[in-house]
Amino acid sequence: MADYSKKVLQMVFENSLGKQTTISIPYPKDTITALELETLMDSIVTKNIVSVNGAELSLSKDGGIVEKTFTDLVD
Repeated sequence: MADYSKKVLQMVFENSLGKQTTISIPYPKDTITALELETLMDSIVTKNIVSVNGAELSLSKDGGIVEKTFTDLVD
């Protein structure tokens, strides 16, 4: 297996039951800004387009890029 890196946009919300819900989106654009991410997360909450097990997302908590790197050591 070859070496590789993978980026994921991760957004953390609080739902109407007070529990955290995380949404991950693979291959985010490299140029995403904090303002763009905040706007996206606020739109998801405001437009009520996602619910998890019947609980609506009620608050944006955190968001960012997670990068994972795999370095092949054994062939």
